[in-house]
This record gives sequence, C-alpha cells and structure tokens, in this order.
Amino acid sequence: MTTGWVRAGAILLTVLTLLVLALAVSLPAAHDEPGSSVAGAGDNARVDRIVIIGVPGWSWDEINADTPHTAALESQLSGSVLTRRVAGDPCTIDAWLTLGAGQPASARQADGSTGCATDAADVVQAQGTGGLVDQIPGWQAAARARDPEARLGTLQRTLGTPDVRQCVAAYGPLAAVGAANGQGGVARYQPKGLAELVNVSGAAADMGACPVTLIDGSGLSATELDSRVGELVAALPAETLLVVAGMPDGSAVALHPIVMTVTSSDGAPTGLGGPRSLRSSGTRQAGLIRLPDLSATILANYGLSTPDLAEGATITGSAAPDDVVAHNRNLSAAITLADRVRGGFLVTTALVFAAYFAGAIALTRFAPSRSARFWAQVALPLGGSALMALPAAAFTASLLPWWRFGADVATTNPASVGLAQPTFALLAATVVLTVMFLALGWAGPWRRHPLGPMAIIAALTMTIVGCDVIFGSPLALISVFGAQPATGSPLHGISTSALGIFGTASLLLAGCVGSVLFERRGYTRWIGVCAVFLLTFTATVIVALWGIDRGGSVALLFGLGLLTMAAAGRRVRPTLIALG
Repeated sequence: MTTGWVRAGAILLTVLTLLVLALAVSLPAAHDEPGSSVAGAGDNARVDRIVIIGVPGWSWDEINADTPHTAALESQLSGSVLTRRVAGDPCTIDAWLTLGAGQPASARQADGSTGCATDAADVVQAQGTGGLVDQIPGWQAAARARDPEARLGTLQRTLGTPDVRQCVAAYGPLAAVGAANGQGGVARYQPKGLAELVNVSGAAADMGACPVTLIDGSGLSATELDSRVGELVAALPAETLLVVAGMPDGSAVALHPIVMTVTSSDGAPTGLGGPRSLRSSGTRQAGLIRLPDLSATILANYGLSTPDLAEGATITGSAAPDDVVAHNRNLSAAITLADRVRGGFLVTTALVFAAYFAGAIALTRFAPSRSARFWAQVALPLGGSALMALPAAAFTASLLPWWRFGADVATTNPASVGLAQPTFALLAATVVLTVMFLALGWAGPWRRHPLGPMAIIAALTMTIVGCDVIFGSPLALISVFGAQPATGSPLHGISTSALGIFGTASLLLAGCVGSVLFERRGYTRWIGVCAVFLLTFTATVIVALWGIDRGGSVALLFGLGLLTMAAAGRRVRPTLIALG
C-alpha cells in the first residue's frame, strides 16, 4: 500500500465513524415504545374486563377463509406470541404456568421429570366455587433451583392483594393452572373448558364475577374455535378485551398466533384505529410479543406494576411496515424456520469448510507439481477470508425471503415445512453473498497489503451488524448467527452471538488499521491513532446504547485502550492484558 492510500483510508474511516456516532445521537432512544396500548396505559385505554382463550398448537394456517371470526380479529390486532424454553420444548401446561407467573416457568419436578405428560384434570380439584391445583407447591420448589426463579401464581397473588381485591376465574383445568395463586388456590373455577361449554352466551354473562377470565381452548377444531369466538364476541359486555392466543403443545415450534379485540356495545369487535401489529417494549418488534407480556398487560390495566421477578411488558399495537397480516405471518415463519434450519446450516457449512481446508493443506504438502502447490497456497487465505465473511453473509441473507422457498407462508404451518428447500435457499443465498464479500475484500489496491482483505471484510461485518443493531435488529432476529428467541436471547439490541461477531470484527479492523499505520512516521501515525480510537469508541457506543449485556461495552472499552496505546507506539505489557 502507498502512503496516500493509507492516509485516505484512515481519513475515510474517521469520517464514517463520526457519521455513525451522529446517527446514534439523532435516532430515538432505544427504549421508545411506539403504538397505542391495547389496555392499561391511562384511563382512556383501560378495559372493564379481560378474557384470554389459550389454544394448544394453534397455528397461522388455521386462520383462513373458513374461520371468518378469527380472521376478522387477525386483520385488526394480531401478532405472534413467543413462549421461551425453560427446560426442553415448552408444553401447554408450561405456558399456562408462565402466564400465571409473568415469566418463563415449567412444570418440571425437582428430580428433572417433566410435567408435560401431566393431565391437568388430575391435579385440579373443585372446591365450592373455586378450585385447588395441588401440584403448584411442588412445581414452585423445583423452580427455586432454577435461575431465574419463577414465582408461580404471581398474576392472581398480585390482583388479590388487600388494596386491589380482584380475582382470576378459570374455565377448564389448564386455565386453572394459570389462574392459581402461589399455594395453588383458584378464586373461581369451572371444570368445563371452551370445548365443553354448551351455552357460551350464558358463560359470557357469568364471566363478570372476576375481571380476568382464563379459558382452556383445547379440544376444538379451527372451525369450532372460530364459531365459539364469534359467540363470545357477540355475548361479552362492552369494553372487554378478548384475547385468543396459541399455546405450545410440546413441539419444537415456540411461536403461535395471537389475536385481540375490544368488544363494543353493539357486539361488534373494535380495533385501535386500524390494522395493528402487536408488540411490546420487551420485544420492540412489530408482530411479536412474549407470553409474560399478557400478564404485564393485565396488571397494568388495573393500575398495578409488574412484580420485580416478572419480565413482561405492556402490549401495544403499532402499524406494521406493510400489510399487517402478511407481515405477521412472514415474521412467524422466518423465526420458526431459522430455528429449525440452524442445525443443518451450521453442520453443512462446518463440513464444507473442514473438507476445503483439509484438501488445501494436503495439496500444499503432497501436490504432484509446483503449480498445484502454488494454487493450494492461494486457496488457504481465500478460504480463511470466506470463513471470516460467512457471518456477515448469513446476516445479510435475512434480507432475502429464503423461508418462503418451498412453502406458502400464508397457508402453510412452518412447523410442518420440509427443511430441505429452505435450508438449500439459505445456503445458496449465503454462498452468493460470501463470494461477493470475498470479491470486495480481494479487489482494489488494499489487496497488496497482507492485512488489506482482512480489514475490508472486518469493516463490512462491523457495518452490517452495527447498522442492524441500530435499526432494531431485524436481520439478527431471523439469522442463524443472530438471536435465538425461543431460548431467551434478546429480541432487540445486540444478542450474545451478534456481540461476538460485531466485537471481533471491530477489534480486527482497528488492529489492521493500527498495524498498517504503525509502520509510518509523522502525522500519518497520529491519523491512525485517531482512526483506531474513533473506530473502537463507535463500536463501544453502539454496544452501550443498544446492547442488552453492558459487559460487552466494558470489554470493547478495554480493547479500545489497548489498541490506541499500540497504535501510538506505546508498549502494551502482558501484566496490563492480564489485569483486563
């Protein structure tokens, strides 16, 4: 590299980092929560009562032209509800416990045995107008051994305090699991769930005994569920928030549809001023909420704050960037299939790169001719650059709708889609983008320096992941190298895997710039010092403002100091590194 190219690159890098910092300052705060509250935010948004129907295994493909009532609700207020895994794939009883606790919970016992096979009818006993879930104390004892501890029965316990004196009613044994308090007591219990109710209108009139009613919606086909939802919408009193939420059924899929409406005096469903996608400050993603957000919204509606151990946030409805229904279904399919294809994608890429490097190394030693050995030696740095570009390519591949390959997301349950076609589509998109990034890294005058390709690929990676984080992590949410929502990874900001990719790329780029400019003298070196400082400082600011784990910004800050010292020509002692 010539001195002119070095100076121009350092100055350009400095200008770009300053622009990123200006963008970070000008954007709204990361905790802004746009949209209208569905319930609970101010007197005007509060409703008189809340009715929640939980439907095990309910999927988007079951909302169609044959289910007009739920389809009408989908076009008003809808999204996907996420149930986080605690120990294995969540099942229906885990979901109801989570709703009652306001945070991920599980029916596993202290010995590790699952409660998913438990028949809720066997653990719920009717006691007058109420009931008792006798397994709650045992499940709570097991929950204390997990981190974080889930406090079962938080919803009923908080609503039932002396200052509030409200209750949660349950229709069906599974609903009783969610309505129970910490000792297993259920204020009002009706053993019949939605499938067994003969007179839905009469039951709707009786739901005024408690302001919150949970209903077990299992055992119904999609059309039967739709018919009963239509009856409830017509029979429930005005100012009732009706929620129909899909619940996990023990399969690997953790996302299910959720639709809402607020009933009016004429029995017609109402929205929030137009089609809306559900979201919360916990997800900050239009069309995506967590199951504990329902618990937080219930408490907020009655003027109660979420307990310290709970993790839910109030649900709002915000305008989606495109058609609400299409957006919500696409997001659900993308997250579900990203989780399902991740294993196959990682195994395939690992095997391909392992075979590539093994062949290249073998050729460098055992090639029959000098020419073959030469090309084998060229293949090694190219393969290393391709491996380095892979994460950025996998992030960028999320811009392409690879999850639609082989399935219609509007009519197909992503849990039933064969994995061969979407995996192939994702691999193909990633390969094309990797080759593009590789060509950028090895084109131009920077290729003449040994660190040139590495610096360019690191810059691309830092830019792609950094911009994704700043604009809400839409790529990381559906990338195989990004967030993993079902396992509890943050749905916004920078996830653990994205932090590793972003931090490594930032420090590599800063190290390359510092190494090149360390060879220079005069003001060129100090241009490099400024560039290294601003580069790593920008990365630290991004992680500090949008990151979930503040420890990442501390690590980058320490790296900032070391690299700046090295670029300035100061000796970095091993003891200093050890202290870090």
